[in-house]
Formats: sequence, structure tokens, C-alpha cells
Amino acid sequence: MAALLLAALLGARLDAAVETSGHAGSDPLANTADVEPSLTLHLDAPATQFQLRYAPRLLGNSDGALTRQSAALNARWTADRLWTWSAAARFREGRSELAWDGIENILPLIRDEIFFDGNAGFSYTPARGWSIDVTAGWFTYGGLSDASQQSIPLQIGPQVYAAVHQVVTRSDELMYELYDSYTSATGGRHTSLLKLNAGWKHELTPSARFLVTAGASDDPTIRPIGSAELQYQASRSLELRARAAVGPHYSLATADLRDRAELQAGARLALNELSLSARVAGAKELDAGGVLGIVAGEAGYRLGPALSLAAGVETIRQRPAPDSAWTAFAALTAGAQDIF
Repeated sequence: MAALLLAALLGARLDAAVETSGHAGSDPLANTADVEPSLTLHLDAPATQFQLRYAPRLLGNSDGALTRQSAALNARWTADRLWTWSAAARFREGRSELAWDGIENILPLIRDEIFFDGNAGFSYTPARGWSIDVTAGWFTYGGLSDASQQSIPLQIGPQVYAAVHQVVTRSDELMYELYDSYTSATGGRHTSLLKLNAGWKHELTPSARFLVTAGASDDPTIRPIGSAELQYQASRSLELRARAAVGPHYSLATADLRDRAELQAGARLALNELSLSARVAGAKELDAGGVLGIVAGEAGYRLGPALSLAAGVETIRQRPAPDSAWTAFAALTAGAQDIF
């Protein structure tokens, strides 16, 4: 009660929602009926933005009743026109979801998955057209029990990111980025990755822009990295994206690094209450020869101000590994804003 009173005095608002859904997949254990209530606390002040969300989920399938807890935090404080401080964190614990990672690895389903990704940092604007962003954080992922760690190793370690952005013209922006991580995994394995790259963002037209980056990584082998991305707002309701990238990929399934080339394309169409999205992706391991392809689609419909319906499907195909998978879901979400 005291917390609710304090939030009210600070001008906060509390939103609530409940999602009921059904999931199906190629793995029999992926077939579940789920219920997920959630609470989201918002605080918007002249110099502060704060959002905290908590969502427990109850799942039922042939394996019995299972649970998963999740939470997310986003906070931002603008000290003055030069400095902005921020913090963000995501947490998940419990039954995992069917997902893909790497070329030959579809992550297995386990009862006690743990995930945490948190960071804190700042943005500094030393002069007009310049900005500096720095964040430092911690990453955790894997199985909690010894049995689950045989399927998904427990991986922990720090991460650091820094970037310098320079607005050159109204249409051009340059950026210089550094990323460094060190990960320890089950079995005494250790992985380090350092990436340095430069990028150029250019606005072709008011509705089209592209971004290209190039650089190198050290893990400790020196490898080239690069990417190219195009975004096109075809109309007020249609957005198109395409991306190609090459560089080291950290596999959550094996806790090691692989050289990988990727291609992705996606589209999103929003027509009043109806939204449609589609995505295709392909990846190839340059040092092992594996190939992966993904096709996914999702549709959403807003039935009312606080009621929405969504459904989607994703298929995954791999070679030479025989493992392939598909998942599908349908969900109904009801929400309420400003419940106090």
C-alpha cells in the first residue's frame, strides 16, 4: 500500500494486462496452453522516465504445470543538456521456449532456464552534432541444474559498449563503435570477443535510409566484420527492411564463436486495427558449412481499446543437420491502463 501511495504522489501510473495463448511446435513439449498476467509501472517526469514490468506465466502441457517469471526495467534520467544517464535490465527464469540459435542448434526445452541482461551507462553531448554513448553490463544465460546444463551450458560474463556519433550533414551520420565481452561457461570454457567498427548512416530520401558498417573482431583471431542495412517507409502503413552481415556469432547452445554470414528481410503492414508482418532469414557458417533458413509471419488485430488478438508461425530448416522445427501461437490479450 505504501508503494502504491508513493507512486501516486510521484505521478506514476500502473497498467495491467492478461494474455491467454496456445503454443504448438514440432517438439511435443512445445504444445502448451499459457496464461500470463502482467503489471507495468510508468513514471514520467520532466527529466526522468521509468518503466518496470513484471509478468509471471503459467504453462500447462503433457509434462505438467510449469512456470516462468519475467521482468524488465528501463530507466532514463536527463541531468542537463549534456548528460543523460540510463539503466536497463531483462530477466527471465523457468520453462524455456522453443527457439533457434546458430546454424545446427535448435535450443532444447528445459524447466529451469535463467536469463539476465542488464546494463547501465550514459550519453554525453560535448558539442553540436556529436554524442558519446557508453554502457557496461552483465549477461547470464543457461540451465540452472546440472541436468539442464548438459543441454544448455550456463554462461556468465561482463559486456562493455561504447560509441561516438557525428552528424556530418542533414542526411549523413558517422559512428565509431567498440564492443568487448568475456564469457565463462559450464565446463571451464572461456570466450572473449572484441569488436571495433565504423559506420555511415545516409538518408537517401525522407522515406529511405541505409547504414553500412565495417571493422574487425579479435576472439583472439582477427576477423573482418561488416553489415549493410536498408530501411524503406513505402507508405504511412508499409515498412520494409533488409540486412546483410558477416562476422563472429556467439552460440548460446555451444558457448563458442562461429564465423557467420546472414541475410534478413522483413515487412510490416498496418491498416487501422489490422497489422501484418513477415520475415525471412538465412545464415551460413563460413568455417563449418552449415546453412539455416527461417520463414516467419504474424498477424494482429485490435478488437477494442484494451483487447487484441495475435497469431503467428515460424519455420526453421537446417542442413546438414536433420534438426528442423516449427512453432505457432495464438494469443488474446486484455489490458487496462491507469488502474490507480
